[in-house]
Amino acid sequence: MTWGDRARAAIGQIHAGLPAEATYPQRVAALREGYPFGARENAPYQAWLKAQRAYLVRYRPAGPHRPIPERDGQPALF
Repeated sequence: MTWGDRARAAIGQIHAGLPAEATYPQRVAALREGYPFGARENAPYQAWLKAQRAYLVRYRPAGPHRPIPERDGQPALF
């Protein structure tokens, strides 16, 4: 299992513990609190940041300067 796999699994568990109506800031806070790898450095932290970005893009508020990215014409999902 790679660091990325572990990060995605941990984020999946955090997501499962959140209410469906959780706001973007609540999700960010839950991810910040749920970081599972100890020190925030090196490969584990980089994998966490990448998985975190992939997860949060689905919930990020759209705006004129922050459009939601799309893949194949569909919003990017975790």
